[in-house]
Amino acid sequence: MPYFKTIMGVTGVVWFTLVGGAFFWNFAPSPNFLGLPTSASENMGSHDAGSLGRRRHLMLVEATRVYGQSGADILPGVTNGADFAPVPFLNRELKRQGAKWRVRSTNGLDAEIFEIS
Repeated sequence: MPYFKTIMGVTGVVWFTLVGGAFFWNFAPSPNFLGLPTSASENMGSHDAGSLGRRRHLMLVEATRVYGQSGADILPGVTNGADFAPVPFLNRELKRQGAKWRVRSTNGLDAEIFEIS
């Protein structure tokens, strides 16, 4: 019986070390000693492929392209691709497309958005 308890204790410590190490490896607040990124420290952009942020960004880019073709007085930043179209135009396009979100403000190609119901 003492051997069984010892084996179970050693197994528990090894299991806890492996599981705890895996969690710490993935969620550590800084990169590990090998220089590999961890989930917590990785700089995940909102425009990653397949993300909601990517889809919304592409919708804003498309609306800006439509604005550029509209023949209105186009700002130079919009023409060279450094800025989004004006916020009122973007919101009209989003409403026309039935999007459940709108743009509050833009700064270059960054947009502050909000959800609507």
